[in-house]
Amino acid sequence: MLNRDQPDNDNRAAPVGEGGEHLTYLVRHAAGAVLIRSHDANPALYPVGLGNGFQSTETYRFYTVSAISGTLFVTIAEPLEHRQNAIWQATMTLLWPLALLLPLSLIGVWLLVRRTLRSVLPFRAEIGTPGQGYLTPVAAPDLPAEIALLAVEVNNLIDRLRRALAAERSLPLVPPTNCAPRSRRPLRRPSA
Repeated sequence: MLNRDQPDNDNRAAPVGEGGEHLTYLVRHAAGAVLIRSHDANPALYPVGLGNGFQSTETYRFYTVSAISGTLFVTIAEPLEHRQNAIWQATMTLLWPLALLLPLSLIGVWLLVRRTLRSVLPFRAEIGTPGQGYLTPVAAPDLPAEIALLAVEVNNLIDRLRRALAAERSLPLVPPTNCAPRSRRPLRRPSA
């Protein structure tokens, strides 16, 4: 391919399979002469410039890269319609599993939370049920570790409240006549 005497002959590569090709290519000499092309490549559609990188037309997207110290240029073309179809198919391929997994994962999370919090419902009912003077400790069997700490603190609070009320009840009653003799006097205006 490199030692061609007549670079103007454009040799086509054998077709890869039946039907049209989605990606076509041209291999050109630095002067622009086509050395080899894919079976379906139409040289008239390819850009004239041989710069490296991407180029687009209304119907094709091209990528050109130089080889062998800039003496050969390989240009690959893809129809924009095929490119958009490939993007659409890849997006749908990714979104269908997500559309299925999202509701399933939401249902799974809901069931897991419901199962985990099942032991919290009796604890809530126990707190809401009146005991002896509302100061009996709350039973907390089989609670999750985070809620068990809350049950311990509720029981500590009830115990402190019970002790405070017991201490208040043990204080002797002071007759009301000795408590506030000054509160029965009328207020006077300050003298000027």
